[in-house]
Amino acid sequence: MTRNTEHVFGLELERRLPVTIAPAEHLAFAWLPWREAAQKCFSWSNRDAIRLLGERAVIS
Repeated sequence: MTRNTEHVFGLELERRLPVTIAPAEHLAFAWLPWREAAQKCFSWSNRDAIRLLGERAVIS
């Protein structure tokens, strides 16, 4: 296989809500502003997805 189909989705909430993740997963996670998160991505497709969602949120 030479292709990987990426799916991007976002959800705008009325207010900030707490996020719960599985304790055994994502042990080195960090919550970052979207621009900083995009810069830290090693995957170009994840980087582009973060930028796309971040730019949409700024426009809304």
